[in-house]
Amino acid sequence: ATELLRKQLRLEDAGVQLWARQDYDAAVQKNGEADEAYRNDAFADALALYKESLGMLSALEAKMPTVHDDNVARGKQALDALDAQSAIGAFTIATAIDPKDDEAKSSLQRALKLDDVLAHLHKGDALQTEGKLDAARAEIAQAHAIDPALPIANEALNDIDHKIDQRNFADAMSRGLAALSNEDFEAAKTAFEDAANILPDSPEPKDGLEQVEQAVLMQRVQNQREQAKRLVDAEDWKGAKRAYEAIADLDATLLFAREGIEQATSRIDLAARLDRYIQHPALMAADDELSAAKKTLVEATRAKPQGDRIKDKVNRLASLIAMARIPVTVELKSDNATDVTIYRVGEFGRIDSRSVELIPGDYTIVGKRRGYRDVQVDLELRGGHEPNPIYVSCTEKI
Repeated sequence: ATELLRKQLRLEDAGVQLWARQDYDAAVQKNGEADEAYRNDAFADALALYKESLGMLSALEAKMPTVHDDNVARGKQALDALDAQSAIGAFTIATAIDPKDDEAKSSLQRALKLDDVLAHLHKGDALQTEGKLDAARAEIAQAHAIDPALPIANEALNDIDHKIDQRNFADAMSRGLAALSNEDFEAAKTAFEDAANILPDSPEPKDGLEQVEQAVLMQRVQNQREQAKRLVDAEDWKGAKRAYEAIADLDATLLFAREGIEQATSRIDLAARLDRYIQHPALMAADDELSAAKKTLVEATRAKPQGDRIKDKVNRLASLIAMARIPVTVELKSDNATDVTIYRVGEFGRIDSRSVELIPGDYTIVGKRRGYRDVQVDLELRGGHEPNPIYVSCTEKI
C-alpha cells in the first residue's frame, strides 16, 4: 500500500491527469477495489488487485520519459506554427513530468507570451502600411524583446531595420554631398561616416570619404611641409625630423617626406659629432679621433644647406683641428724636493722649474715625496692657450 501511494503521488506531481487520465483513473479504481476486498477479508483477491494496480501505475511511470520527450517535440512544433494554446499544453505536461528541464520551462514561458508577441507584430505591420517606420519598429522591437528567439519576430525586426537603414542612408548621403559641395569637409566627413555606418558594404559613402580625406590630407601635408621648411631654415633638425615624420604618418608614399627624414637624421648625427669634438677637443689627442674629426669637418663643410649654426661649428672645429698637434709650452715649478711625473709623458724628478712642450689634451701631473702625502694636478690643455705655471709640491707630512 505504501508503494502504491508513493507511485500515485509521484504521478500526480507529474501531471498524469493531463497526459494519461483514463489509465491513471483505472489504476486508482483498481486500488479501490483492492481496498474493498481487503475490508471484506478477501485477502487473496485484495493482494491480486493491489498487484494489478501497482503494475498499472508502474507502467505509467515507465512512460514518463517518452511522454516528456513527445510533448517537448509537440511544443516546439506548436511554437514554430505560432499555436500558443497547443504549445502551452505540451510544455505544461513536459515541465510537470520533469520540473528540472530548464529548456522546457523557458519554452513554456515563451508560449504563454506568444499571443502578446503576435499582437505587437500585427500592430507593427499596420504602422508600416501607413509609412510610420519608426513607430512600427517600436512595436516590433517590443515583440522581439518579449521573445528574442521567435523567428517571425527576428525576421520582422530585420526587415524594418533594413527599411529604416535605406531611408537614413539616403538622408546621410544627401547631407554629405551638399556639405562637400560647400567645402564644409568636417560636416561632409560626418555625413559620409554616418552613411557608411548604416550600410558598410555600399561603395557610395566610401567614395565620398575618400574625396574628403584626400582634401584634408593634402591640407595637413602642406601645413607640415611648410613647418618642416621653417625648421630646416632655422637648423632645428630634430624639429624638422618630427615634422617630416608627421607627414610620413599621414602618407607614407610621399618621397619628399622620406628624404626629409633621412636628411634630418643625417644632420642630427653630424651635429652630435661636431659638438663632441668642439666640447671635448682633448679627444683629438688620439690619432684615430683626430682622423675622425677631420672626416667630420669635411662632411660638415659639404653639408647642404649651410646655415649660420653649422658654419660656426665648422669654423670652431677647424680651428681646434689646426691646433690639435701644435705643442703648447707648459712651465712646471716645484720645490726641488718633490719628484714630479706627467703620466704618459715622463718622469722629471726633483725640479725647481722646467718647461715642457705638450700637444693639446688632458694630462695628470703627480708629485711624490717620502714622508709626505702625494699631490695630483689635472691639466686640461687647449690648443692656442698657454696655461699659467703649474706648481707641484708635497707639503703635507704623513
